[in-house]
Amino acid sequence: CEDYRYEPAPPLPCSLTALGGTADPVVSTDDLAAWRPHTSSAFECRLFAGNHFFLQSSSAAVLDTVRRCALESVR
Repeated sequence: CEDYRYEPAPPLPCSLTALGGTADPVVSTDDLAAWRPHTSSAFECRLFAGNHFFLQSSSAAVLDTVRRCALESVR
């Protein structure tokens, strides 16, 4: 991560879903919304109960969302 440098590129043709925690002190909803320009398709921002480690505190809901997104992508 320390050496990564963003280089502009055309938006992806697939949908994107940004996931975040409602009480995350590190990643804001504005940070999540910043992913929107990186797709020419649908964009969704989903917030889950928890902080920066919402993947642990809301794992069932996160897995349901990932499962739904994966199924939608193959239709």
